[in-house]
Amino acid sequence: LIDERAGKLGPIEQKHGVDIVLKLMDYDPCITSYTKGSVDAVCIANFDQLKPSLARKSTAFLPTSTSDGADGLLAVGVEKVEDLKGKETHGLEKSVSQYVFYRGLEKKGLNPADFKFTMLDPGAAAKAMQTGDASSKVKSIFVWNPFLLQTQRVRKDAKLLFDSTLIPNEVIDLVVIGSDVLKKPKGQDFARAVTDTYYELNKQLADPSQADEVTTQIGAKFSNLGLDDMKIVLKQTKFFGTAEQGRKLFESKEFKDKMETVMKTAVALEVFDQNEKPPTVGFNEPE
Repeated sequence: LIDERAGKLGPIEQKHGVDIVLKLMDYDPCITSYTKGSVDAVCIANFDQLKPSLARKSTAFLPTSTSDGADGLLAVGVEKVEDLKGKETHGLEKSVSQYVFYRGLEKKGLNPADFKFTMLDPGAAAKAMQTGDASSKVKSIFVWNPFLLQTQRVRKDAKLLFDSTLIPNEVIDLVVIGSDVLKKPKGQDFARAVTDTYYELNKQLADPSQADEVTTQIGAKFSNLGLDDMKIVLKQTKFFGTAEQGRKLFESKEFKDKMETVMKTAVALEVFDQNEKPPTVGFNEPE
């Protein structure tokens, strides 16, 4: 739908008179690039957007999906979550991974302070578990897809202790744009083009004649998972596939209440420095 080469416009770009350049990066570098202003917009989870918004005033204009099992706790050598007390769980610290880990423990009636979360890039954490032997220090990881499903496929002895289904609609994936970009000429047209592209993709996924081919193409970009596994990935990531669904989410009381929970948890996880005041989350009438 969007040609990655700058200057060659696809039909949606032509409709809105914009030229979108898609930059593919790992998740953490994406956040860094957006925070520094190297890109105009970023695909990011609601929890992970809180910290960057302190440095760059931001507007979430497109909710894309919610995690419904796409983030999970995998461990080897243990049978239940309580067995991890005092032991290290590896994942991306102060990110959505630690958020779901923390909230999942709360939902299970456990004290998150009794559990250790150790910083390790999700790709490295997954690889360490996939290739590790009995001597490996990485016995527990909290990661998202495709790392979650890939590790389950490789390490048959890895046990899924819990996942994001414990906290429905708390992890919301968004497209976020710098508020300054919206004020620039064609800024809102850029946002509209991205939105049109996303909904067009969802139309293709809903079309039986195209769904498998499109899913396979996504898998080739996303991971080395085949079609069957990608169908599981898409099931564990529920899309807000129409404008009506996206607007309904943004306008719902549930979403606003969930964002309060997200903010409180961010403070508990010390996402913000001591001299930083947590950002104010506001809700504007969508255009």
